[in-house]
Amino acid sequence: MAHRILDLTQSFTPGMFTWPGDPVFSIDAVPDSGGFHINTLRFSDHGGTHIGTAAHFDPNGADVVRLRPEQLIVPGICLDVHEHCEKNPEYLLQIDDILAWENQFGVIPSHHVVLIATGWDRFWRSPQQYFGEQNQPTFPGIASETMGWLVQNRRVTGVGIDTAGIDGSAGRELAANRILLKENRYHLENLAHLTKLPPRAFKLYIGALPIPGATGSPCRVLAHWED
Repeated sequence: MAHRILDLTQSFTPGMFTWPGDPVFSIDAVPDSGGFHINTLRFSDHGGTHIGTAAHFDPNGADVVRLRPEQLIVPGICLDVHEHCEKNPEYLLQIDDILAWENQFGVIPSHHVVLIATGWDRFWRSPQQYFGEQNQPTFPGIASETMGWLVQNRRVTGVGIDTAGIDGSAGRELAANRILLKENRYHLENLAHLTKLPPRAFKLYIGALPIPGATGSPCRVLAHWED
């Protein structure tokens, strides 16, 4: 039996996509650092591949440091809707997509992270293609009704996607995000390589930084499974 490990993380590089108005990523060498090589990093806590918590919308909500270890090493499943997204770049995951997946692979167990593979990560190195125009973004996401169904009926720990945001560009009121985070779940955004995952039976390792007060954190996300 072979062990497989897949890195689901986008690299932090100058010029990478950031939400309009967010800090742009930079890395600068610290001069005269006593013979050591040290850098100063600048980035948003929701930049790159990252986790977002309830505090993202609610100042009294849980921040990153309150995530429990068992929330960060967690089983996952992956729904692949990249064919829908090729036809409709603003496609939103529907409840019927989940039911079709469950008809083939079984009911999603509680306390899993649900990953949505849209294939949009292929545009990561071209921010304009990845996000669209600043005043007219274009990328897939998850319908708010679908998010509510996942939270209430499948008791998910979190939801992740390989686009700029789980709501997609069509979800301009960020309803899916609000539904998920107010229930003290979390999102993972700007993921990579989700179309290479098996549909089920893998474990996620989410390396979030425990920064008090941070509403999110860039993180390394790894998937592990056995063939």
